[in-house]
Formats: sequence, structure tokens, C-alpha cells
Amino acid sequence: MVEPRPNLKEISAYRLPLLTSKIKLNANESPWELPDMIKAEINAEITELNFSRYPDPSCSSLKKAISEWLSVKISEILLGSGSNEVIQCAFLAYGGVGRRAISIYPTYAMAPKISAITGTEISYIKTDADFELDIERAYFDIQEQKPHIFYIANPNNPTGRYVDAADLKKLFELEDTLFLIDEAYGEFCAGSALDFLPDFPNLAVVKTFSKAYRMAGLRLGMILSSEDVIREMTRVKLPYNVNSVTQVVAEKVIRNRDLLLDDIALIKAEREKMYDFLANDVNVSVVRSSANFLLFKTEFGADELFEMLYENGVLVRSFDGYQGLSGYLRVTVGTPEENAAFFEAMRKAMSRLEGSKN
Repeated sequence: MVEPRPNLKEISAYRLPLLTSKIKLNANESPWELPDMIKAEINAEITELNFSRYPDPSCSSLKKAISEWLSVKISEILLGSGSNEVIQCAFLAYGGVGRRAISIYPTYAMAPKISAITGTEISYIKTDADFELDIERAYFDIQEQKPHIFYIANPNNPTGRYVDAADLKKLFELEDTLFLIDEAYGEFCAGSALDFLPDFPNLAVVKTFSKAYRMAGLRLGMILSSEDVIREMTRVKLPYNVNSVTQVVAEKVIRNRDLLLDDIALIKAEREKMYDFLANDVNVSVVRSSANFLLFKTEFGADELFEMLYENGVLVRSFDGYQGLSGYLRVTVGTPEENAAFFEAMRKAMSRLEGSKN
């Protein structure tokens, strides 16, 4: 039998159980469908698509819409099937066997997986007890180790912590490193590293349409960077990686994005209500977040609380078993009605757990 490459057994497949629940707050998706007006425009255009033909390999029309929206050149855009694919393109182009990356810990679970898949050695800067990054320490470590890639999710997943882009700017001055700033949740905070793209050719900013723009089911992500960086990443990108339907939908969403802004603001307001509820009403340890989710911990086991919430029709994410995150759960901010259901389920669960303790 043909043997796989030696280190493949060290890489576990990324699996999430397909659980169904009345209230789904486990995957950081938008709780809303696209508005009917956008859907009507999409439906009208999709009927004209020729599904027997390959999609536009350059995503020309979609890139033009992104260029106008974000004030970047078309040649500064790389698109992929979700942000995971474009992050992998960055690691394929600038990482690989014999090359190094640095990230922070804890962080997005796909970062270490992609580094392993691409053969990139990776090390971590541990965040403090409040999951915040020490920029001075990061600067020192990058300067000393000279990694080819520095990856940070900002806001970070699963903690929700955000490093002000102006503070990150100091790092970008280290020219021998590609700074891969993953802003998958950037619409839920203030500021963006995009502001610094013209000044730093070694900066690459990752964006996704899966969160604020309600397209998780269609898989579209992008990297915005200098022409030179995008050219190198394009060498390792698979052809026809963004299908025709996704291209149509994304362009309609971009050109009608104002219709989504009120609900983005509502998520941020509901996030603060959820924080106050967790911190004060049920008295658990909760991390301040700049994303569309909150990480929290009780004195009880995370898996036990997860099961109790699930029994009450609310699905969240347990991080028991993750290094440094034992006992933590993550809840996505949903609609006001979904959040109210979560509050009620939490009250019931915490009351039961408190009772069993006594």
C-alpha cells in the first residue's frame, strides 16, 4: 500500500458534529438571511447563468465591485472559497518546509492546521490572563525570530479580543515578515489594518463574507495586499476556485451593503446586552469582545453546561479540551429573540448546577 507523507498522521481532520437546534449560536454566523430585495436581484441574474460553463477565473466583475468599495486596485485582491483558502494560499506562497510562522495563542484553530498542512513550522506568543497581546513582546519575538509569516486574527477567535490597528502598525515596520491580519470579524469593531496597506507592501488583510455579510453557505474570502504579494499567492491558487453563483451573490451584496448596516449595529448592541447578562445576571467570567460572539467560563464544566443548554434548545460551542481554554464556552450573538432564549436557558442551567453543588 502506498504510504502517505510521514507527518500526515499528526494532522487531524477538522470536524464539527452536525447538531441541529432551535437556537443555533455556535458558529459565529449571521442570524439573518439576505434581504428579499437582494435575493430578488440574485434570482433574476442566476436564471441567466450558464451552469455548463466554468466561472470567470479572474472574478472580474466581483473584483471591480470590491475595488470600488474598499478603494484598492483589482491587482491587490485575491479571492478564494472562504477565508481558509486564501490563508492557505498565503502559507503556500510564504511558508512551507524550512520556513517559520508566528501566531498568538489562543487563536483561530485553522491557523495551526494550515501551517501543518503546508509544512510551515509555527510558534506562538501567549496572550495574558485577559487574552490580550503584548505588542512589545510581539515586536521583540518577530525581530529576533524573523518569521516569514506573522498571523493574527483581529478581532481574535475565540476570545473576541481586538488589537488596535494603530498599535499593530509598529510591527509592520519589520520588513522581512508577511503580516497576515485576519479581519473575519472586522465589521463588528472600529478600525482596520486596511488603512495601512498603501504604506506596507508586507501587509496582507484577510476578509470574509461569512459573518457580517451573511454568506457563510456560499464560501467567499479575500486577501488584500500589495500587487507583488498577490502575484505570488496567485501562483498557488487553484483555478476556478470561486463558483459563478458565489460571484453573482457577492457582487449583489456589495452593491446593496447599506441594507445590512443596521443589523450589524444591532449585533454590536446585543453583544453588550449579552455581556451584561453574563457578567451580572448569572455572574460568570466573560471576556470583553469586539466580534459577534462572547467567550465565557463558569465554575462548572463546560461540557455539562453545553449539554444543559442544548437540552433547552440552544446550541453554543464548548472549548473544553482546548489548551488554555478548558471550561470555556463561546456563544454567538443572535437576534434579540434568540439571545432572550439563550438568557432563559442559561438561567435554568445555572440554577440546576448551583442546586447540584449544594
